[in-house]
Amino acid sequence: IPPHNIKAKHFEKYRNGPATIESVDYVTGHRSETRALMVRTGQADIVFNLDPPATEMLKQDPDVNVHTRFIPRTTLVKLNSGNEKLSDVRVRQALSLAIDRQAIAEGILHVKGAEANQLFGPSMGTWHDASLPPLATNIEEAKTLLDEAGWKLRDDGIRYRDGKPLSLSMITYANRPELITIATAIQAQWREAGVELAVHMENASAIPSGHSDGTLETALLARNFANIPDPLGILLADFTSVEGGEWGPMNWSNERVFSIVNQLASGKPDDNYYVLQKELISTLNEDMPLIPVAFYVQQSATSSRVRNFSFDPYERSFRIDQMRFQSK
Repeated sequence: IPPHNIKAKHFEKYRNGPATIESVDYVTGHRSETRALMVRTGQADIVFNLDPPATEMLKQDPDVNVHTRFIPRTTLVKLNSGNEKLSDVRVRQALSLAIDRQAIAEGILHVKGAEANQLFGPSMGTWHDASLPPLATNIEEAKTLLDEAGWKLRDDGIRYRDGKPLSLSMITYANRPELITIATAIQAQWREAGVELAVHMENASAIPSGHSDGTLETALLARNFANIPDPLGILLADFTSVEGGEWGPMNWSNERVFSIVNQLASGKPDDNYYVLQKELISTLNEDMPLIPVAFYVQQSATSSRVRNFSFDPYERSFRIDQMRFQSK
């Protein structure tokens, strides 16, 4: 509840000795622009979750240091595969083919190489298959797949089947400031293939709520795959039943994937384990219950007086005990 503020002071008997920084005032600022202005004007020493425009602005300020870090999150499109418009794998593949990931990575995120070609990013160890090629962008192939699935283009530029338009809704949220911009880009890219998309900014809770009541069609989210040390726990929750997970697939079934996840859960890391991991990743790319868009980049900024700043990629600690202020 307002004022969304926490105050804390260092613990004198901390096992490693009391932190150099004696006290902390944590304030929740909901807008990226506000956070950027706070660090630029000296109202804050550290700010997190900056959008690309704010990051570019702060890079020009000599009194601010910008920190960029890939973390175990993936920006992806969640699909309701039980929806009559999305149940055909050709439609899901077409939606993936219509996304220009490189343009999103470089034009929106301003991070070359952030485009995602699979569910797990490079920081996920053997769960990331470095041998996979980029996911292609091919509008013409997307159009062909939609034609094959029975969705025919009309004069208004939208595809129809049985008199119904290929119109979808997408939920996203403001906690991650770049999501709404990415969603708008996807809206335009899908329109080129004849798919009409309405984007709705909601609270993040609207995604699990829409999953539970069955109303969700698509959602753009930044999924954290490091809630627990091994993402296998997340896979067991999301990829072993048709129900899926609130932040994972929805009304989707693939018996081979379900079998692989259960085999991985019962086995030990050996050569066959890694073979199964690769098969799982490639099968998910073929069936597209979730569409990977970009590997997540955490943008943070600190005032010039902060020393020893580092961002915890697992988002467990602010690491304040490791930091200090530059002495005058």
